[in-house]
Amino acid sequence: MNIEKISKEEVRKINNKLIEIRRDFHMNPDLSYEEKRTSKKIMEYLDKLDIKYETNFYSNAIIATIGNNKTNKKIGFRADMDALPLVEKNDYDYKSKNEGVMHACGHDAHMTILLGLAKVLKSREESLNGEVKLIFQPAEEASPTGGAKGILESEKIGDLDYIFGLHMWPFIKGGTFGILSGPVMASSDHFFINIIGESSHAAKPHLGIDSILIGSQILQEIQSIVSRNIDVLSPAVITVGKIRGGTRYNILANFCQLEGTVRTFNEDVRDYIEEKLGLILKAKEIEQGCKCELIYKRGYPVVVNDKKATDFIKGVAISSFEEEVVDDSCEISTIAEDFSYYLKKYKGSFIWFGVDGNYQPLHSDTFDIDEENIWMGSYLFAKVAEKYLK
Repeated sequence: MNIEKISKEEVRKINNKLIEIRRDFHMNPDLSYEEKRTSKKIMEYLDKLDIKYETNFYSNAIIATIGNNKTNKKIGFRADMDALPLVEKNDYDYKSKNEGVMHACGHDAHMTILLGLAKVLKSREESLNGEVKLIFQPAEEASPTGGAKGILESEKIGDLDYIFGLHMWPFIKGGTFGILSGPVMASSDHFFINIIGESSHAAKPHLGIDSILIGSQILQEIQSIVSRNIDVLSPAVITVGKIRGGTRYNILANFCQLEGTVRTFNEDVRDYIEEKLGLILKAKEIEQGCKCELIYKRGYPVVVNDKKATDFIKGVAISSFEEEVVDDSCEISTIAEDFSYYLKKYKGSFIWFGVDGNYQPLHSDTFDIDEENIWMGSYLFAKVAEKYLK
């Protein structure tokens, strides 16, 4: 039996319900590893649809299953659940009711899109030729660990032929999809540089070792790593976002700390930058007589989309919408995502879903989305499942 064709009109009709669901998530955000209310609401929706799911195996994660074992075909879709520690400045009826917590990265829409997909697929479950896994993941924002790792280590997903995910994306036109193969989102590493000098009276700097001065020198040298040591065709970013040091204006600081991040698309470049930071510090120890320590924490790997999976979802997007919905001008991003861990185990693709909203960047306290387009995400994923499990 072939799966009943899924129409745009069918999915568009449920958009008002999807907006209602999304607003409920938006008004009641949960931080990473605290998604208890969020997971409870997801389970309530799944229960209403009579969809089987597993929970209580890793934090607040939920894995729902739709379909059957008529074939060995298995496909997965993932949505992240957590919000950010941010005070929302939007003035909407549906603004966050949890002071200091906000869905400023679109995860409320990601979950809603998967629940829309669940409704569409459940109505034709008997005709599916295979199985669909819906993965509701906690703690995507909890870098450098992230919830994807914990779900994978639980081995609850099982085998998948393909896995797909999407992210609301304010950097492309609303109602379009950014679909690229290969490396598309950067690795994300977090480093600390501790400089131990010697204090003295600020009027007698020659009697001490000025850790702040040494820190400023190291900062300058860090900025030359990418510009003078990395191939310009291999994008990389090193940013020092925090400097801490000193106790008083007239005391030479005996301690200074630099804290920053490294973003790359290539493991060799990633390795080189970590090694180069260490060499810079060793040179400073010899030159200045200080002590230096590098603490380098590797975060999410590069998101690398499988070409076959990416070509598949791109083809479905082009054939499923009458209008042009694939933005061929979109570019790779130095933002990181723990969907990368799934792509290390399964073939798959992580795509971007353009939002008009108010054009605020991700993690902005005024970030919002164009709700009228939510159905498009559910429809695209439904058509991907329809075509693969036909």
